[in-house]
Amino acid sequence: MKTKIELSRLAEMSIKEFQADAQREFKRLAASGETTNIVVLTDFDFKCGNTGAVVIVGDYSGELQKFYKEQKAVRAKTQKDYGVGACYVKDGQVYIDLQEGAAKVADLTKGLKKVKINFDTIITKNAAPEKAEAEKTESHTKEAAKEVEKEVEKDKKTELNPALNAALAQGLDKVKIQFQKMRDILPRAVANSMTKEDFGVFALLQQQIQQWFASFTAAPTDEQTPYKEQAQKLKEQYSKIAALIQKNKG
Repeated sequence: MKTKIELSRLAEMSIKEFQADAQREFKRLAASGETTNIVVLTDFDFKCGNTGAVVIVGDYSGELQKFYKEQKAVRAKTQKDYGVGACYVKDGQVYIDLQEGAAKVADLTKGLKKVKINFDTIITKNAAPEKAEAEKTESHTKEAAKEVEKEVEKDKKTELNPALNAALAQGLDKVKIQFQKMRDILPRAVANSMTKEDFGVFALLQQQIQQWFASFTAAPTDEQTPYKEQAQKLKEQYSKIAALIQKNKG
């Protein structure tokens, strides 16, 4: 693939003009499916006054090779930001491996952000782009595995304990049955005519409620959630009944 960027015009380009040309070249490379060369200058001063990375995709020969050697000769004592490498595009991802020159991976990454090339890039130095892709895939796989482990641990923490849940449910059923028995006594409680047996029904209700709330408050927060509304209603109902019972005792 031969570059279509006019190298003689680089010094006259704004950063936006170069961005448009570079975008076009990466799209061409992606469509070709080839692996080609890339010449980079990580800190190039554009005509508009902005500084960013120059990335020129194409076979390292002829005009591009001449351009690189000229830039290297000029910049070797100052910027030291020049480099030649291999490049290809796959699934919208640009892979660049710097193989010769003084350019640094960090500087090229920073320079590309300023130019705002609309491609994700993986940049290495003296490592085959295929290796970089494999490393990326492996990294993503490890990250995905970690996320799965986190979700599993989260589920373990939030999953209701079957035994505890059953105990709370059964205890609540007993309390409800005793409440029903207590409702039959309420007319006598209102009339202040409770019997000894009536007080026994209330005592058992009181005992069951105390036991149930002891289990409820000792349970983890997640275990309590399904019963919070019912627990509040129990408190309210019990308070009303207890007030009536106290009058009868008085």
